[in-house]
Amino acid sequence: MDKPSYEQALLQPSIPSSSLPINLTVFRGSTSPPSTTDIECQNGDIYIGSMDICIFRDGKWERWDPANPFRLDLYGDILDVVPCHLQGIRLTNGPDIEVEPMNSRDIIQLIDCLLWNIEATPTTTGVSQTGAGEGSSNITTANTGELLGKGRRKRKARAGTETLENTVKKEGKGKEKEKESSGDIKTSGEHLLAPSDPKRRRTTPEEGETRILVRPLLDGISCPEKTPVIEWKKLGINTYAPWFSPTDKKAVEHMAEAERAQEYPHMLVELEYDNSARSARSLMSKIEDAISCGCSVLVRGWEPSPPLSFMEEDIGLYRPTLSQQVSVQDAVKRARQQARRSKADLSDVHRTVTIKEFIDLAKNEKECLNLLDLPNTQPEIPIFLRPLSDNVNARSMTMNDCYLPKEGADRGKEFFGVQTIHGDAERLRGWDLMTHGGFLTYPHHDAGGLSTYITVRSGTKVWGYFNVGTSSTTTRKELFDAWDNILSLDQEMNFKKYPMGVVLLEKGDTLIQPPGIPHMVYTPQSGLTSGGHFLSYSTMHLTEVSVAYDCSGCPGKAEERGLVATNAAHPSLYRYIIWMILALPKFASDHAKIFRLKPLLALISFMENAETYSSAEATRLVPSTTDSKKDVMAWEVRAEMLKAKEIIRRLKNGLGVTDVTSRLEDGSWSDPGAKCDWNAVFLLKQKFLTEGAYACWCLH
Repeated sequence: MDKPSYEQALLQPSIPSSSLPINLTVFRGSTSPPSTTDIECQNGDIYIGSMDICIFRDGKWERWDPANPFRLDLYGDILDVVPCHLQGIRLTNGPDIEVEPMNSRDIIQLIDCLLWNIEATPTTTGVSQTGAGEGSSNITTANTGELLGKGRRKRKARAGTETLENTVKKEGKGKEKEKESSGDIKTSGEHLLAPSDPKRRRTTPEEGETRILVRPLLDGISCPEKTPVIEWKKLGINTYAPWFSPTDKKAVEHMAEAERAQEYPHMLVELEYDNSARSARSLMSKIEDAISCGCSVLVRGWEPSPPLSFMEEDIGLYRPTLSQQVSVQDAVKRARQQARRSKADLSDVHRTVTIKEFIDLAKNEKECLNLLDLPNTQPEIPIFLRPLSDNVNARSMTMNDCYLPKEGADRGKEFFGVQTIHGDAERLRGWDLMTHGGFLTYPHHDAGGLSTYITVRSGTKVWGYFNVGTSSTTTRKELFDAWDNILSLDQEMNFKKYPMGVVLLEKGDTLIQPPGIPHMVYTPQSGLTSGGHFLSYSTMHLTEVSVAYDCSGCPGKAEERGLVATNAAHPSLYRYIIWMILALPKFASDHAKIFRLKPLLALISFMENAETYSSAEATRLVPSTTDSKKDVMAWEVRAEMLKAKEIIRRLKNGLGVTDVTSRLEDGSWSDPGAKCDWNAVFLLKQKFLTEGAYACWCLH
């Protein structure tokens, strides 16, 4: 009888910061796991069946119940295998994590996720194999490199990184064997560390626990000589503490004790870009899956050109108008307000300087500033984000469509396309931030329910996220109560009630953040970052939650929550949403996108319950005219909205939804819901354009 054959692949799951990267061998095929007499298996090998998952442990295959962590000894690290909605599994030894009960459908989805994350290469198991690494596919991340024995690989070093192996070769072949046998790094070998990449190592059992070599980030900042140094144990870095404000110092010390954000489910996933079209396509899909579930994404490897340092010559090349006056946040003025406690007026923390003065003042230890108000009308958007910027794509697709009535004085005119656009529509798409080392930005979420991307061009930042849970039992009221605590006034520091995850951003790192996610930021070293906001069809349910929160009233106060929770207002949001609705038939006609139920329900709610999402602050930023008949923008928006409401009415009928509000609040607030079959959304593009007829079915 022929022996069963299996497909093999490598999977590199998310791991704790104290562990070296580990690749797991994945088998699929046949009806049972491989026999150990045919294939040499080792701890952590995974078999994927049609309805179950088995993991090899201590010489035998064991069925894994994903509702319970599966403990493994992997090269001396005791790690738990737990479900991960992005990679299928992840390894952890961090905080206790509650795993929700899983039914058969959940297990099937977990198996699908695992299969999606591997690219298997078939190998026949008629004879004993030397290891799954031979003849298997690449790791699912871009961190591929040299094989390390049976199915384990080392990460490929970043360009320009001087690795231990390279240094060994320089010292001579005679020493290479000695180095390999020791498996360690000399204590005096800090010169081996690249300035932008902390080196991790595993200690021998005699040495005790695994340690991380600590890297000081103590340059690129001007502070008093006796400024305390803070150790970020989980990130492996040392930084100076804020020196103007005891409140700021306590907040940063709290951040420094936090776990890595990668340790929490649904908080952050890390990906790599290798500057290829294939990598961009893969990243785009993974980023969309992550942010649609409220999970941020860190992409390493994409960097705008040319590289810039935080100096006048480089920034002058990028922003020629250094004499431009800008409004900045002043840490010294904020510290004075914090000292007033209950009488603090944290709106009075700004001053005006030129860009040149801002750069020069970074060398002054008596100054600590943060520049937010710096629009960039020529943003460099990463290629893997362009397909996800649906507000911009929708605007491009509808730019030549004219909805403004050609009547009265305009009768017979030949104008076409969109005629009026609010300036905010340009400002939110791209901006630059410049920050002095030592500045802390307190918890907030970005306004307008917008997704955010930010790329570090120089300096460093530490991003902090809060674990408020994504359970299906978390009601909207409970979520809003948690946000009220996290986004309260600086000196109250109620955010300490919630577990935090932190991530270090360095030059060449791009962070993509879903709508509404509360975060705080510490800047250890002065630098320049570039980014922008965007709306995506896949995250509109998160946009709806965020905007509903900002537009609701603060408990016990006569003001909107958004005045405390956000750092800006965007009056162009509603116009972008209208354009996205108008573009729906065009997107659906070429089947280029995957749509999910909850984001579509959010679009319906934005049209039907517009008053719920009306912000007094955003309205205040829109000019009015005493003669409404001469307000061309109001006329144009009104005409676009009438067409959008027609599309929404038919979409709602096609979905078979009556109570949109209750359906939006079903299940987890971050769950995008089931996929919709858009092959049947619009029967024919031409038919829609002429008759407006289309239907929609949702897969359950």
